[in-house]
This record gives sequence, structure tokens and C-alpha cells, in this order.
Amino acid sequence: EMSRPENASGVRLRANSFDGVSVARPRFTDFTGALAPTPAPSSSIAASALFSSAGGPPGGNEAEYNVIDEKSPYARLRAPINVLAATNPIRAITDALPTPTNEMYAHKTISLAVGDPTAAGLTPPEKLTRALRDTERHGYPPSVGHTDCRAAVAAHINANTEDVMLTAGCSQALEHAIRSLASQGSSVLIPSPGFPLYETLCKLHGVQAKRYPLHALQNFMPDLNAWRRLVDDTTVAVVVCNPGNPTGHVSTRTELTQMANAAAELGLVVLADEVYSSLAFARPFVPMASVSERAPVLSLGAISKNLYAPGWRLGWIAVHDRAGILEMSGVRRALLNLCQVSLGPCSLVQGAVARYFTDAQVAGSEAQRCAESHIADACSTLAKRAAAASRHATEAGTAGGGAPLFEPPAPPAGAMYLWLRLAPGTCRSLKIGKDDDAVDDEVAFVSEVLRECAVVMLPGSCFSAPGHVRISTVASEDALSEAFHRIELWCASLRGDAPMDAA
Repeated sequence: EMSRPENASGVRLRANSFDGVSVARPRFTDFTGALAPTPAPSSSIAASALFSSAGGPPGGNEAEYNVIDEKSPYARLRAPINVLAATNPIRAITDALPTPTNEMYAHKTISLAVGDPTAAGLTPPEKLTRALRDTERHGYPPSVGHTDCRAAVAAHINANTEDVMLTAGCSQALEHAIRSLASQGSSVLIPSPGFPLYETLCKLHGVQAKRYPLHALQNFMPDLNAWRRLVDDTTVAVVVCNPGNPTGHVSTRTELTQMANAAAELGLVVLADEVYSSLAFARPFVPMASVSERAPVLSLGAISKNLYAPGWRLGWIAVHDRAGILEMSGVRRALLNLCQVSLGPCSLVQGAVARYFTDAQVAGSEAQRCAESHIADACSTLAKRAAAASRHATEAGTAGGGAPLFEPPAPPAGAMYLWLRLAPGTCRSLKIGKDDDAVDDEVAFVSEVLRECAVVMLPGSCFSAPGHVRISTVASEDALSEAFHRIELWCASLRGDAPMDAA
């Protein structure tokens, strides 16, 4: 039995219930009796509305699928409600992209939607791909990962080997972290705007996601008073994303210290989503664990963004537990149980990453120079593309004396996204959406941009922020220029200044 921590900062914390067995495998059928039918999340509704021609909504509830004849021997079969409701809005959109209707851009779609660097021709370091080719490792990995890979990752992020557990990408790290901390009926604080997978995973496991606002004019600093208002006896953790997705902000040491102190005051575990940790180009990245003296931290990362290898699916959880809260509450054991179920990433990939990170830590070596050069080049490339995207977005719609489409954006300091707010009246001036909307309908805007310009953007509703648009800055400067040129031509055609075939 795991003892209950006496420390006030851990009294609500319990490892997830595992039905009395030693592996973390909650029975989904147990959840369906406790959960009322839940409609698809609003972000999924936005996604389905945006691309309604591609099919039905990506989510659903029990009633929609209650169609098996009651006399059938399969009449008792029902998909779990929580799984039907747990859609990933970004994937729901990108998996259901329709063909743009403007024939001028047929087969010339420009995607500014997804943060996949490989889609823009950015590739993993050559030494990493060579290490993969040279790896001879074909058996099952240990549950938490091969020791040499865990040690290499630990050295890379300044953690202890025994505190690092390997996962199949950062998405699985997030899921394991939430499942280990939050039992059904618990709650977790998530940022707004924020990566939609946070809420998706909470819904999947019967956890309430409580959104807290980020202050756009204060480097997207969390509203710590909102944390205090939202926390109750069910709340066990807070998600902090740095560098930020979708905002592109990079938190300062002072800001992170304030967050860590607030988390300790409120008895929250910090889930630090640091998947963009090496891609901070305007100010230094500071790990949350380095400033948290009292609050436990689960640091989540991966090679997907930093090493341009999203398809390799290697991520990690690093446990930082100075006061032993996660040990006493059973959370560390729960993480181990989950890893015993998932068995972590591919052995070949682990071998390659172990070799790459280990060689790169040899001072003065060619491998170290190459690794440092990759990160420097990545930051330089993304900084230039973010600046180009910011410039284009600021000027969008103004050719020929037109009104700007977007408010002046906050320049990204890291990650690979530009976060835009539609200028007031944009949709009305373009005659899209509803005239009486208090907030510009970014779903209608993004839909029209796709149909008329063959440019894919993501609506802010995906990130719980209507009226905003997120674009990925991994696209080349030429692609960004062409995308905004098409949008400018479209705006001009609506004003009667130029035909759409003027490209």
C-alpha cells in the first residue's frame, strides 16, 4: 500500500485506481455507467463545421450509435462514451481535408496547419539517421526504456537516469502523466489557449479539464489568480507549456518561479510540456524543474520537434520529486505500470537516440559540434520564418488601402507557430460568417481561405480561443510568401480591385 502524504501539497493526490491489479488498465466499461452522454467538444464541432463536406462530425455520443437491433446478440455492444467524446481537433481537421474549390490552385495546397518540420523539408541530423541505420537492436525493450537511452536522455535534460521513463512520443508521455495522476472525477488545470490534446486526454479518462487564461499582453503568463479560483478538492495537477503552443511564447525564469510557487501553494503537480525546449530563439529556455523547489514536476519531452523526427515516436517523462510526494502517493509506481503496458518506443530508435545523445555529450567532439550546429540552425531557420510570417500577417489585407485582416501579432520567441487574432470586423468586411457575431468567426474565415486560396490554417477554436488563427512557421519563406500572396489576391477580388486569376 502507498502511504498518504502528510504534506498539505499532496493530500489530494492518489495514483489512478487499477481495479486491484498491478498494471494500469482501467476498464472503460466502468466509466460508461458514471458518465452522462457527452456531446463532442466545441473544438470538434468547429472542426466538423469547417470541413462538413468531408463527412460527419469527428466526435459523437452514445445516442448516435445506439442503432443495433435490440434482438441482436450484439445489442449490448456500445463504444465507451468518453472515447467517442475524446477527439483530437487538429487531427480531425487534417485527416479530413477537402479539395479546395479554386481550380487555379488545384493540387497546389499550402499547409500552414501542422507543426511537422519534415513536411517543409526539414530533416533529422545526419548523424542521428546514420545511428539508426547502424543500430542492431531488435528485441523487446525494458518497460521504461533501454538504460543507455534513458541515461543519454537524462544527461541531455539534466535529470537522473532512474527518473526518466521513455514513451512513444510526447503525446504518450502526456497520457501517461494524466492517467497516473488523475482518477475518474479528478480535475486538471490546462492553459487557454492551449494544445487541444490536453483536454482530449482528460475526456478520454473521465477527468475534468479546467481552463485557465494566459495573458497575451504579458508574455502569455498564466493568470495565477485563476488557478486559485479553479482549484478545489478534485484538482491534482496543472499543465504548463513552455515554449508555448499555439502562442510561440517562451517563459522567463521569474515567470516560471512564480508558477512553481503557486503550484506548491495549491498542492498541484506541474505537468511541464517542454517538447519545444531546444527551439527557443528569442530568449533562453528554462526548465520548470530547475526552479521548482517544492512542487513535484513531471517534465515531458521528445525528439519530434527539436530533432525534426516526429515520426520516430520517442518521448520521455522525467520525474522531479524532491519531497517524495509522487513516491508516497503511488504516482511513480503508476507511471511504471503504464510503461509496462505500453512498452515504450521502438528498440531501434532507442539505440539510435542513445548513440546520438551520448556522442554529443563528449566535450569538443565532432558529434557535439554537429548536435550544437543542428539546434543553432533550427533556431535560426525558425526565427527567420517566424519573422517572415509575422511581417506577412501584419500586412495581410492592406494592399490597395484595404484594412488589415489581423491585429499586430506578438512576435514568437520559440516553438514553430504564429498566433494571430482576427482584426475586429474582418469577417464582416469580407462578407463571411454572421453579421451579428460578437467575435469574428475564424472558422468561417479559415474555411474560405482554404476553399479560395488552397491555404490551410487552424481555427482558434481548436485551442479554445475563438477569433484567433494559428499558422505553422515550419513552412519555407517562399511558401509563406505565396500563401499570403494568394490571400491578398482573394481580398482584392472581394473588394473588386483585382480578379482571382491575377496570380
